[in-house]
Amino acid sequence: MIKMKISKAFIKKELRPFLYSTIGIIVLGLSINLISWKFKMVSGGLPGYGLVVNYITDFPLGVFLLISNTIILILQFLIAGKTTGIRGIYGYVLLSIFIEATRKFFNINLAEVEGLKNLSLIALQGFLGGFSIALVVAYDYSFGSYSSIFPIVRKFIDIKAPTLFLLFDALLVVTTTIAFGFEKGYLLLVNAVVFYFSFKLFLRSFKDEIAKGNSIFYLSRIMISHR
Repeated sequence: MIKMKISKAFIKKELRPFLYSTIGIIVLGLSINLISWKFKMVSGGLPGYGLVVNYITDFPLGVFLLISNTIILILQFLIAGKTTGIRGIYGYVLLSIFIEATRKFFNINLAEVEGLKNLSLIALQGFLGGFSIALVVAYDYSFGSYSSIFPIVRKFIDIKAPTLFLLFDALLVVTTTIAFGFEKGYLLLVNAVVFYFSFKLFLRSFKDEIAKGNSIFYLSRIMISHR
């Protein structure tokens, strides 16, 4: 009986967050590779900056994320006095490796698309990005990126995570527009707005369900209740 209680407690406290956060990171990695990178578009977040660097210099996105997130992790410890620990390291290392590995495994090649298909694809990536990152954050994991910068910024400014993410993406929109033209910047803006609302919706919903002791399998009911 005692062993059964310990097992359930372990699953709820450690295994469930690990599994769901891993799913979130995998969905994020796939959405970046199969949508953003494949169609040579820039999506939000630190991976978006990595995509800009990749398109200009051909520097591997996964390596960019690995290096930049390691620097952010060190700064987080020095400035905020804390880090995301093993959960944060696991998250950004997995995302970096997964992005590079799946690109080679699926043999993903660049393909340009135009018009409404572009718009719908980048909006879909924003929605999936909001869902996946909310899932990771809700279970107290981290994939690096803005979520690791957040504690550093909060040391100086009282700001909410979705708002900070939107501000960083606004700077990325300007950078993308200068580097690749108005259309790419406009598509990124659409991506950032869709992500903002998707992230807020799912983060609130996931946290509510976790507080009730429920799991991600309640997602269908969550989405229905918000229609």
